[in-house]
Amino acid sequence: MRLASLGAVPRVWKNYYLLDREKDVAFEIGRFYYGIRQYADAVKYYTVSSDTIGQHHVTFHNMGLCYYSMGQPERSIQYFEQAIGLNDKYEKAVSWLTKVKLEIETASKKEKEKEKEKEGGDLPPTPT
Repeated sequence: MRLASLGAVPRVWKNYYLLDREKDVAFEIGRFYYGIRQYADAVKYYTVSSDTIGQHHVTFHNMGLCYYSMGQPERSIQYFEQAIGLNDKYEKAVSWLTKVKLEIETASKKEKEKEKEKEGGDLPPTPT
C-alpha cells in the first residue's frame, strides 16, 4: 500500500491545476511526505505551497520540523523564525525554536569541553 501511495502522489501533483486558492494541495502533499518521514520531499511541496498559495506560519513551522528531522538544526531555526515572524503567538514554533537553540548551545558547550580535554585542560595542576 505504501509504495502504491508513493507512486500515486507525484502523479496527483503532475495532474493538478491550481483553480481554487482555498485548497492548498501542495501543503497537504507536504504533510503526507512528512508523515512517512520523507522530509526532503515534504520540504519541496511546502516550498511550492508557499510560492503558489502564499506564506503561512504553519508551512514555515513544518519546514523547520523537516530540517530538524533531517539533522539540520541550524537551518530549521531559520524556518521557525520565519513562522514566528508571520505569527508571533504561534506557540509551536516558539517552543521548537527555543528547543533547537538550546540543543545547539548545549552541543557547542560539549564540543568546547572536548577541545579543552584534548589540549590538556583537565590535567591536574603541576606539583611545585
